[in-house]
Amino acid sequence: MAQYGYYVYYPFEFESRNYIRLGFKRYFGDKIFGAITLKSHGFRAEAVEFGIGVRL
Repeated sequence: MAQYGYYVYYPFEFESRNYIRLGFKRYFGDKIFGAITLKSHGFRAEAVEFGIGVRL
């Protein structure tokens, strides 16, 4: 997974308005999946996210 983002609403100065989110999604069977992503501003990481889900 890859995503490029831009903050339209930016109430206070942080790193920058642009961010990149990179990650992996893995399916366990036909409907259940797990994901891990890293959100960063350039070369500075802001967050690591873990997720699980069900595809309907």
